[in-house]
Amino acid sequence: MRDTQTVESGRGVIRLLAAHTASVLADRLVQIAAMGVALAASSTAAAVTAWILFWATIPGIVLAPLAGRAVDRLNRGRLMMLTDATRAVLAVGLLFAFQRMTTLPMLYLGVALVASAACFFTPARLALVPNLVGKQELFKVNAWFATAAMVMTLAGTAVGTLLVRTLGVPWTFGVAALMYLASALVLSTLRESKPSVTSTDRPNLWEGFRAIRRRSAVRRLVAVAVAISAVEAWFYVGLTKLASAQFHLDILGFGGLLTALGVGLVAGILFTRRHREPTPARLFQSLAEALALIAASGLALAAVPSFAWALAVMIPLGMGTAICLTASDTLFQRVVPDRLRGRVFAA
Repeated sequence: MRDTQTVESGRGVIRLLAAHTASVLADRLVQIAAMGVALAASSTAAAVTAWILFWATIPGIVLAPLAGRAVDRLNRGRLMMLTDATRAVLAVGLLFAFQRMTTLPMLYLGVALVASAACFFTPARLALVPNLVGKQELFKVNAWFATAAMVMTLAGTAVGTLLVRTLGVPWTFGVAALMYLASALVLSTLRESKPSVTSTDRPNLWEGFRAIRRRSAVRRLVAVAVAISAVEAWFYVGLTKLASAQFHLDILGFGGLLTALGVGLVAGILFTRRHREPTPARLFQSLAEALALIAASGLALAAVPSFAWALAVMIPLGMGTAICLTASDTLFQRVVPDRLRGRVFAA
């Protein structure tokens, strides 16, 4: 019986990993298509990128309580399936919309709608993993998920830039729709080996925020997440400005910078996988070291004299980001009880 459960657990992780991989690739294609529109705006590229980030963030703020409640009350695999099916439909809609006309308000609306669906997918995926594996395997499994995400970031950047350059923005959205659909189909076969714990209490939309306030470890993790989000927002706007204004790059050059970032991300994941399951104290230490590496790389990127130097600096920046993501995901999953995971992760 135990062996059967182990096999089912392994299959569940593999299916979730496959769906996650396809979904991340689709996300990257949507991002590259949006950045292609921004770079086409030449002198206003940085401003357009800022607005893209703004409209990608607003749904998370507005829908977090609702998404958290849904993750804790519904079947997480089914919720993820419906989320990616919805994103596939939205990407198809963007394909037809951009074939007829290209406007920035249309782009912002599309980004906001796709981000609205992602509000449900990400916390569900984070909450589901601990129900498929034991605590002692969390760090290793999170490294697998992070590796898949980073490889797809790397591949998706290269594929996305070529698609935008050869087929255009609309058909890039079309390929993203196929990836979302593939993810939804895989998720339709997923079965949890250990069902989520459903609280008998009346669900509270704001319970995730209250749990964060009550738990010091979670508060520190959220502070790190906020810091990373702030850095990410600065990074994409600054990188667009660097690519368009200082180095006068087109979408292929911008894709080259993101590809170098992807190389660093993969290197960081390979580095983390060399270690055994670390203690929470060691995970917090890794977070601090990774943030220091990100800070140093960011300062160096602001002063690079050439495109080649910018490519080199992107690698340690990616390494620090990868270590941050793996360590923070593992810490969240270990310290937050299952009945609150959806609401805490959404918050």
